[in-house]
Amino acid sequence: MFANIKIAIFTCALLLSALGGWYVEHCRFVAFEEKVASLGKEQEIKNEQIVKEQKQVTEGITNDYKNKLATIKRSYAGKLLNNSSGSQMPSISCTTVGTNEGTTDKVLTTEVSQLPEQCAETTQQLLSLQAWILQQANK
Repeated sequence: MFANIKIAIFTCALLLSALGGWYVEHCRFVAFEEKVASLGKEQEIKNEQIVKEQKQVTEGITNDYKNKLATIKRSYAGKLLNNSSGSQMPSISCTTVGTNEGTTDKVLTTEVSQLPEQCAETTQQLLSLQAWILQQANK
């Protein structure tokens, strides 16, 4: 009978220590969850701020590009390429029907007077893209 009481006390002590160990680990886990949740909220706020800054940079570069493009279009408006070399190429009597038939090459379909404006637009596009990349990298 005395042995049964010892076993019962030992079993109770073992169960209480297991319960205490579980409770301590549970409290640690709850604290960990709260810490992760607060870090997640901080990161979300930081991400929102970064996205907002990137949108502002993009908007600024876009507006700058549009303004410069409008200036380029005004600058080249009405200007024709001066062809005062004194000689003209003879006209071709018939169109070709070889491998270049149906070409969609922009250079062939674009009038020569538009090429300087297109070059200026392309250059401005590249400069604006470079500025955007540099500003995004520095943020």
